[in-house]
Amino acid sequence: YNDLALLSQVNPYWLELHYRNNMMTAYNSGRWTQIAYNDLVEFLVYSSVLDSGTTELCRKLDGVIKPKDAPFWESFYPPNHHKCRATVSVLSRKQYEALPASMRQASAEVSGTDLDKDATTGKEHQFTSSPLVSMKTLPASMMERAQKYGLTQSILNYSHAQSKHVLKEQAEAVAKQGLSVTTLNNAIKQSPELEPFREMIQEKLLTSPDEVLFAFDELGSGEFLPSVQFVLELDDSLRGVAFASAYGNTRVYRVSAIAQQVLSKQMFIEVR
Repeated sequence: YNDLALLSQVNPYWLELHYRNNMMTAYNSGRWTQIAYNDLVEFLVYSSVLDSGTTELCRKLDGVIKPKDAPFWESFYPPNHHKCRATVSVLSRKQYEALPASMRQASAEVSGTDLDKDATTGKEHQFTSSPLVSMKTLPASMMERAQKYGLTQSILNYSHAQSKHVLKEQAEAVAKQGLSVTTLNNAIKQSPELEPFREMIQEKLLTSPDEVLFAFDELGSGEFLPSVQFVLELDDSLRGVAFASAYGNTRVYRVSAIAQQVLSKQMFIEVR
């Protein structure tokens, strides 16, 4: 444990590995929130990236289909190990029943217990808990090391490349949910300079923003949340910015007044 702790503090590779694990967890947690309450989705399909870096575990899991409420997913919903790139796709019951009987039978015979007992796949199954209880934020210490090694933009780029479609869907879902009057009132209370732009913000911030960005937002707890940020130009120097989680709840949790000069200094990627 001490060796790992030391390695994580001084080795940029370990930091990037840790970040990739967290972001794949966040990505798949976000994916889960989109399907959990969708009645049309009844089955999940494990989808592996098949290349020279694919583990034996993910090769055996690739294409496995189980009901979305099957206990199997409590242990094998990806990611399942370090640098795991697997995701899940979805099927309706009609799509599932249209599959060849042999494919359905092969999936039914895949046992999590057998995979864990196998010498190779059992060792490769490093993450055994649901992503719903895994970390979605980055601790302050981890972000500090990312900044120290100049990795912040790189890991943003990695996250965006891995979850471009999900980020776009998340931005659309946030815009569709809209900005609550309570959230806007709280924002104006904290930043009175927003008051002259109240109507403009309510009408345009989410539906017609000038930019939608993917960036890290420092929370009051000191942790950093991957977020989608809707930016609206209020005047030459002031921007209204709405913040929502990039991989979780679609509710806007904060609206802030930020000077363009300050906003331009943060690291980000444009979502659209």
